[in-house]
Amino acid sequence: MNEALAGWSDKVQIVFCLGKNEKLLGEMMKDSTYSHPNISLTGFTREIDKLMEVSDLLVTKPGGMTCSEGLAKGIPMLFHHPLQSAQSIIDMLE
Repeated sequence: MNEALAGWSDKVQIVFCLGKNEKLLGEMMKDSTYSHPNISLTGFTREIDKLMEVSDLLVTKPGGMTCSEGLAKGIPMLFHHPLQSAQSIIDMLE
């Protein structure tokens, strides 16, 4: 998903906020796919509300605090790795 988003970097500005996932942040910083003037990589930040203020779309995993913040800001959201259906979870447990 990240690489697909990076493919749009000539048309839009993309901010990847990876929270406390320092391993992924390090990997992406080394990857030339993300070396573009319109791509910003950041880890945990207390400025997420400011980033959301200037965002046109929030791509996130469903659930948790980020969705609540996005809803409060009125940002359209695209969910990456949506939750599995209840039946899928039951099948996995059996």
